[in-house]
Amino acid sequence: MRPTVALPVEGYQLTGISSKAYEHPADRAATAALKAIPHLDRILRRVIEFGYERALRRGVLGSAVRLGSEQLSDVWRAHERAYATLDVEPADILVLQNAGPHSPACMPEAGYLPIPKKLAQRGVKDMVRISDARMSGTAFGTIVLHVTPDAASGGPLGLVKSGDRIRLSVKSRSITLLVDDAELKKRAAAAKSQYRIPERGYARLFAEQILGADEGCDFKFLMPR
Repeated sequence: MRPTVALPVEGYQLTGISSKAYEHPADRAATAALKAIPHLDRILRRVIEFGYERALRRGVLGSAVRLGSEQLSDVWRAHERAYATLDVEPADILVLQNAGPHSPACMPEAGYLPIPKKLAQRGVKDMVRISDARMSGTAFGTIVLHVTPDAASGGPLGLVKSGDRIRLSVKSRSITLLVDDAELKKRAAAAKSQYRIPERGYARLFAEQILGADEGCDFKFLMPR
């Protein structure tokens, strides 16, 4: 019979363990050689973005999207039409709501909002985009993600309407919706949640236990007590 060691369940940390201990010497050498190549990281990110991620995004939003018994075959075309008709200028801010962890979408990689067609045709490469979603590590731009609390859980992001002014300050690390408190209270009172908690199964567990992006989108019951 092998001897056993009882360890405390909570608050115990294993020390002296490093991920590098599990790296093969050949892998370390290959990684060092690749890092020594100038601009390789930037080139690979662009190749992955244009050669894989954009095609993947189109495929996901295309005819393969299915909800229940309905086949949404024109989702991507509707998406393109919407962006082609947006009346925006480079100084405007694009806002995406209800894509956070508490929404039925469960925080998809949707934060990399494309530049509207009319601006892209004018050579605009970037503009401010704000959402409660996430995005791929190879995406880039002036983008604010993981807004918390998210729109689906009643956060201020859900009260934003077209035409509102938003102040974004990197220096003070703040985002301010420039709408008076009375109007915000009016909007909040009129807002009705369009989401219902599922009756059972993993979907119900997720809806009741998922935490916000500021807490890592973990489950409540997994947090230390």
